[in-house]
Amino acid sequence: MAAYVDYDFYSTVFEGKMPYKQFLIYEFKARKFIDKITFNRINENNINYDIKMAVCIAIEKIKKSDSERGFKLSETVGKQSVSYSESLLRRFESSLYKEISIYIPSELLYRGCDY
Repeated sequence: MAAYVDYDFYSTVFEGKMPYKQFLIYEFKARKFIDKITFNRINENNINYDIKMAVCIAIEKIKKSDSERGFKLSETVGKQSVSYSESLLRRFESSLYKEISIYIPSELLYRGCDY
C-alpha cells in the first residue's frame, strides 16, 4: 500500500519541517510501526485525518529518537559489529504507542480474534 500521509499533509497541515527526502524515510518507518500495532488493518477506506496525524507524530518521534540517542549500545568499525539495546527499543515503542494510539480507532488496535 502507498504512504498513509503525503508530504503536503505533513508540511502544511501538521506543519512538519523535515526535508522531503528525509520525510520519505521516516514516513516508511512510521507506517511500518503503525502497521505493526494495527495488525495491517489500515487500508484506503479507513485512512482518516486522525490516522494521518498519528503517522506525522510517529515520524517526528522516530526522527527525534534517531538523532538524539538511537538504540546502539556499541559499534565496531572494523568488520562492522553493532549492538542494540532491546530494553531501550521496547521502552521507546511503548512510549510511541501510548502517544499515537489515541488517534487510531480502537478496532484497528484490537488484539483479539474476530469471528
